[in-house]
Amino acid sequence: MIERYLEELDSFIDVSKVREAENLQIRSCRYEDVERLPIALCTFDDMSKERYPTFTKWPVFSYGEIFRDKEKMLLDELLPIYEGVLAGDDRTKVIRANYGVGILPSVFGLEIIQKDDEMPWVKPVSSIEEVKKIVKRGVPEIKSGLIEKVNETNEYYKEKISHYPNLKDTIHIGLPDPLGIFNLAGVIMGEELYISIYEHRDVIKDLLELCTQTYIKYAEVQKKLVGEPMETGYYFACTLPSGVKISEDYGLAISPDKYEEFCIPYNEIVAKRFNGITLVICEDIESKMLKKILDTKGLKGLIYWSKDFKKLEEAYELAKESKICIIWYGNIPANRKSDFPTGIILKQRIRSLRDAEIIKQ
Repeated sequence: MIERYLEELDSFIDVSKVREAENLQIRSCRYEDVERLPIALCTFDDMSKERYPTFTKWPVFSYGEIFRDKEKMLLDELLPIYEGVLAGDDRTKVIRANYGVGILPSVFGLEIIQKDDEMPWVKPVSSIEEVKKIVKRGVPEIKSGLIEKVNETNEYYKEKISHYPNLKDTIHIGLPDPLGIFNLAGVIMGEELYISIYEHRDVIKDLLELCTQTYIKYAEVQKKLVGEPMETGYYFACTLPSGVKISEDYGLAISPDKYEEFCIPYNEIVAKRFNGITLVICEDIESKMLKKILDTKGLKGLIYWSKDFKKLEEAYELAKESKICIIWYGNIPANRKSDFPTGIILKQRIRSLRDAEIIKQ
């Protein structure tokens, strides 16, 4: 089944236009002069996981099907690319082995649960004593848990794409979700992490150090396997201005002072190894916290998911001095576009090709 879809997509891709789009993203990330802001368009919101019905004849599968079938997973990863090609957008063409947040926790031996059509979730440890045992075992080999499944899927991707010259020349295989340092600790411990940063401060710092070194090792191993450069990352239709991304859901729920103590130092260690980091934030954060985040050494980009345009205004005003690129989920009103001439990549959901034409005007 998959070959006819790969052949069709391959026939639609203009390699030179893909290169131009990637270059446009890179120049905007560097705050260089650009003729327009790059924009990625498709029916799927990769942050909220919401999807409009596709306006194409490309097959759509439930997550339960995708999790258990590499062919369906590849088709699902290619659907936004296909929609973007038809819409004439500026996306970087990225696919990944989409096994959710449990990949890295699984190498520590945590149980991963996937039910029905839900994204996988992790059964957290039940006590601080279990955390101490994880810390004592040290950095694990990046071989156990879901890693075998991830590696098989990446090899399958490479083999399938290799038969189609335009796909081979333009599609990047990005890192399977590495989470982030504090996020990884949060997935391992659940909500107990919030209490333990007060009651077991030293144990948590030992865990965060372990998570940092494991994150680095995982990213190094996976980048080598998928052929992603150490200094550049490919994620959610974007060429990142850094080598890796760090999701920061758990860190946004603590105070700015605790964030400075328990998140920033470890994020900065990762940034030194991978030519910087790009942070993913999914909430309308307060100004004090935003300033803390943007002061992180080595921060190159901010993936900001919010429905409040004022949050883009605030973030851009703070970020542009340090030339921190903002990947913004939404559009910019026509009468405000001159206020945001560069330094931004836009992402937006569409219902039709007509929507795409209107947005691009």
